Formats: sequence, structure tokens, C-alpha cells
Amino acid sequence: MADCGALPVAEQDRLIGMLTDRDIVVRALAKSNRGGATVRDVMSPEVWYCFEDDELEDVARSMAEIHVCRQVVLDRSKRLKGILSLGDLAETDEVDCASNAVRWASALAPAKA
Repeated sequence: MADCGALPVAEQDRLIGMLTDRDIVVRALAKSNRGGATVRDVMSPEVWYCFEDDELEDVARSMAEIHVCRQVVLDRSKRLKGILSLGDLAETDEVDCASNAVRWASALAPAKA
């Protein structure tokens, strides 16, 4: 198992959304009573991203401000490189960044995906 909480959703090499564990619980289960739910039906269409060369402190602050626990990481050509989570930030050797990320996340409203 991958033990991931979000997957990027692409269409014709373009990122169109994120499918999160929360989307599955909240939207997919609600739609399952009617049957036929698709990924597009339940995904979150907002894609919050950062660039692979952004400063971690700035990314952590951004994640807290927009209330997300994960951000897609792109290169400057906007090609997918990975996903960065608050958990990843907490494991970094940059102590200030990790502690700020956790503090900002806990001080703000409940997180989205």
C-alpha cells in the first residue's frame, strides 16, 4: 500500500484536480447511493502547487494560509515532480520550517486535503 492521502488527477498531460481521502469519504460515499460515481465527480478541482525550487518556509506558510495539508510540486515547466505534505515538512532537518508548519497548521481552521 502506498499510504497516501491524495492523488493528482490528469487529463491529456494537464493536472485537473486532486483526489483526496476526504473526497472519497465525503463525496464518493454520498454519490455511491446513486451509483456510477467517477473520479471527476468526486475529486477536488482546485490544485494547489509550489515549485521544486521554492523555499520550504514559504511553501509551509502558503499551505497554512490556504488550509491544505498537501501541495503538488512542479518544475518550472509545470511538470509534476511530486507531492509535499505537512508530514514531509515535519520530517525535514530545517527545524524552523518544520515547527512553523506544524504551528501554522494547528493554529488555523481545519485543513482540506
